[in-house]
Amino acid sequence: MVRSARRKGESMARRFAGLLVVCLGAAACAHLSPPPPPPVISRYRAPGVDWASVRRVVVMPLDNQSDEPEAADDIRGVLAAELQAMGRFEVIMAAPDCDPIEADPVHVSGRFREPELFAVALRYHADAVLIGSVTQYRPYTPPSVGLSLELVSAAEAVVVASLDGVWDSRDSGTAFLAREFYLHALNPGHSLIDPEKILTSPTLYQKFVCRQAALAIAVP
Repeated sequence: MVRSARRKGESMARRFAGLLVVCLGAAACAHLSPPPPPPVISRYRAPGVDWASVRRVVVMPLDNQSDEPEAADDIRGVLAAELQAMGRFEVIMAAPDCDPIEADPVHVSGRFREPELFAVALRYHADAVLIGSVTQYRPYTPPSVGLSLELVSAAEAVVVASLDGVWDSRDSGTAFLAREFYLHALNPGHSLIDPEKILTSPTLYQKFVCRQAALAIAVP
């Protein structure tokens, strides 16, 4: 009886060990599998720009093309904070009563109407003006934010950097980046934090998108 029980115990141990190896192997494969592709955004940086001369940027009110009335104001504040965190230039926000500078009406032969830009730059002592719009915004799960931004040189009235993109968390690459941002940028070292929280919090998701936008605009 003792030998039979021992043999049964050894058999169960071998089975458990085999199952553990299979599980660890599956986990390793999942860990080593490549992440999904990142979201597709259109990004432009003008060649030959002396970025050292861009010392102060004024962030204009954003045009709101979404169905959420507060989307543009909320995102503009987060975007300005993330641009400032890049440390490339000083960032200030134009007064709330300023009208958004819309890109399409002020373009003239690939340039912007200089008097309008000069007036803004002079008022805020800025070297560049950031204009743009919130093209879409869905704060509830699954969240989505669309941005179209242009950084315009005040001296030359030309676009020196721009981006146009949509960060829709239904896209696997976007959701992956959002979780990574939450784990490693917002909560470094806290392995027990649930990364899904960023996909249910409008505030956290705004921060993720604005960090992505700030990197595209401010970092070569």
